[in-house]
Parts: sequence; structure tokens; C-alpha cells
Amino acid sequence: MQNTYIRSKLNIYRRKIVFFGCVFLFSSLTSQIDHRYNLPEYDKQKIHFGYHLGLNYSTFKLVQSDNFVQKDTVKNLYAVGKTGFQVGFIFNLRLSEYLDFRALPMVSFYEREIKFVFKSPAKPISVDFQASVIELPLLIKYKSHRRLNSRLYMIGGLKPSFEVGAKKRQNRSNQLGTSVVNLALDYGIGFDSYQALFKFAPELRFSLGLTDMLKRQDNLLTESLKTVKPFNVSLSILFE
Repeated sequence: MQNTYIRSKLNIYRRKIVFFGCVFLFSSLTSQIDHRYNLPEYDKQKIHFGYHLGLNYSTFKLVQSDNFVQKDTVKNLYAVGKTGFQVGFIFNLRLSEYLDFRALPMVSFYEREIKFVFKSPAKPISVDFQASVIELPLLIKYKSHRRLNSRLYMIGGLKPSFEVGAKKRQNRSNQLGTSVVNLALDYGIGFDSYQALFKFAPELRFSLGLTDMLKRQDNLLTESLKTVKPFNVSLSILFE
């Protein structure tokens, strides 16, 4: 029942994000046709605030352990990626004409899965991970020269995160556990579009987990793995 509810909420948010994304992409294209210079003093401000929302695709990068190679019980194991969504705020500090520091506190909803296939007639086991995560990307934004009402940018930095409600999830399944904290390397690209009253930006960002999230337990599933690191791809819409 809970999984059905979560999936229905995901579908609602996906439709809303895609709809608003199309609307604002259209408005950004029309702003380039109109040769007015929008928000001429915007980039001179020291601090901006805003919000962002988006979709994500999340999976695990798995490394097999020596036990997996030496023992013949588990035939194969692999991660299955799934989609989720995220929402948060923007704090932007201007460092120079082409450099900004950004903090993007947000809540992300991830869903991942690890499948174990056995050599014996036993059925495959799927371990599902549904997580609500508080994240704080701390990023440096490098901007190109502004051309009328648009500019490209690159972004990169570190993202610490903490899973909410992990204890309750771990109590429901003791087969395979993951840590509640993680540190990731974030990097990506975006496109700033200056509208008449605000700035809008679609942003594609990749997130590579740097820390091993596998929680060591005495069972076959855990012993088959050496490291479990998250990998996420997100497409966000930012409003400032």
C-alpha cells in the first residue's frame, strides 16, 4: 500500500515538473527572440535566493567481494536504477563576474534496487531501497559571458547527505543494510535564461558517491558485496 502511494505521488510530481519545464523552456526561447535586455542589474547583486525542483534517476555502483568469486552460491548481482524527485532552496553568493558559490539545501526521494541471482533453484532476491534524504550540495558555479538574456554555466562541488527514517527501514529488512550518511561529488551543466521578472535555468547534474554505504552484516547477501556507492542523475528547474 505504501509503495503504491509513493509511486502515485511520483507520477503526479513528474507530470507537474515536465509541464512547467515545457512552459518555461518555451518562454526562455521567446525571450531570445525579443531583443529586450531583461534584468540588467541582476548579476551585480551579491546574494540571490530561489528554489528548485526536479526529477532524478538513481542507482548503485556495486563492487563484488572475494566471497562472491570464491563461493558458487550467488550467480550474479546487479543494481536496478529507478526514478524519483527532489525539491529545495537556492542560496547564491557572487564571488566574481564569472564565479558563484551556491548552497542548495533540498529533500530528495530516491528508489533503488539490488537483485541477487542464485545458481541453485532458489528464486532471485530483490532488495528494494526507498529513501527520503536531506542533502546539502555546496557548489562552485562557473558562468560564461552573458549573451542578451542567456548564458551557459558549469557547476561542481561536494554534497553531504543524511537519510531520514532509515532506522525504521533497516528494521523491516535485515538482509542488506546501508549507511544513513553519504558524501558525493556533484558536477553538471546548466543554462541561465533571464526573464522579465526572474531567472530560470534547466540544469543537468551528476552525483557520484564517494563513500561506501554498505552496512556490514553476517549474511550471504552482504558478504557478496565489497562496496555499494550511489550514483544519481538529476534534471532540475531552478528559479531565482
